[in-house]
Amino acid sequence: MRGGSLVVFAILISAAVCDAARSVHAGSALAAQADSAAGRAEAQPAVTPDPIILFDVLPSANARERARIMGAQKFYVCYQSADPNAGKTGQIDSGKVVEAIRRETQGVRPDWGMLDFEDPFIENLKKGPPSPEWKRTVMTMVALVQAVKTEFPQTKWTYYGVPNLDLWMDGSSWDRLSDEDKRKRLVEAVAMFDPITSQLDWVSPTVYGKYDPAMQTPVNVESTLRAERAWRVAQVGAARLCAGGKPVLPTIDPFWTPGGKAPYARLIPRRFFIEQQVVLTLEAGASGVALWTAMEYFLDVAIQGKTHSGVVEPNFGPDEWRSALTKDFLEGQAPGAWSDPQVRQALSTATSDAIVRSMMDIRQWAADRTLPPQ
Repeated sequence: MRGGSLVVFAILISAAVCDAARSVHAGSALAAQADSAAGRAEAQPAVTPDPIILFDVLPSANARERARIMGAQKFYVCYQSADPNAGKTGQIDSGKVVEAIRRETQGVRPDWGMLDFEDPFIENLKKGPPSPEWKRTVMTMVALVQAVKTEFPQTKWTYYGVPNLDLWMDGSSWDRLSDEDKRKRLVEAVAMFDPITSQLDWVSPTVYGKYDPAMQTPVNVESTLRAERAWRVAQVGAARLCAGGKPVLPTIDPFWTPGGKAPYARLIPRRFFIEQQVVLTLEAGASGVALWTAMEYFLDVAIQGKTHSGVVEPNFGPDEWRSALTKDFLEGQAPGAWSDPQVRQALSTATSDAIVRSMMDIRQWAADRTLPPQ
């Protein structure tokens, strides 16, 4: 599914969401937003020539200055570790989170902020109304975002990965769903996530790269690419409706992330990254992108040979990061001692340069549609 087909699909998604929203939210402000979104979709949203580019971290001070010059802005991420019990209880202690943010930001209040609370919160939201788990999750997530907006009003806040549509659904994918199934799933997503997104200052679904074509069987390459493209357009389409005119900045990553089949933690080829994660989302109407890498943390993981918490995410732990960093940035030669400060310095510079290069590629494509080399 390429070019004009994706345009048609984007329009279909917006129209389907709008029809569904009217039926669920008749007479509400969301219904009016849906009418407006339908009109914008039918005209196909114009790609902004100056998209917002956010980044979470750049280990190199030189890279941070280069990012500033090109207009990229830092966003702060508050992770679920701010409340260690949240994963067990399904409830978030707003007081603990506010204190963690104060401690981590050290009086320097960020312009953009992201709350990353995933387990079991996303799963519970997907149970949808009127399940008790959905109701409790909505209450605790709304309470947290209201608390941080009160305590840090100068920061624009969002939740990570909301809304969240499945890539694979009962053996099918977004490019293969019937129009009726698309409408059904989209209205369910609006009902699930709108109580959260209505409280946010910006909306950030994820559109990561999870499947490397080089690791697919020949018969599956095109079908997997079609599925991922359609899913990314659907993610942005649902986010635009839920955003109600607020910025939609999908979270992207120039490194392969777990959840599919890829050389996890390795750099994604430059052109493939721009084509699949950036072009599709901006053409679908996103306001920009938020580059997430958590690179300071993953450099710690590689150098120390362990995670901070002791919990290792499958396919994204010390072994994977050491292997990936060695191949991408150390010419295939693993260091004799990962703890050598010169290793940290070299990797800080090299990974930061790669992230900044991704930002430059985004700016270049938005300016004149030039794609980077393979």
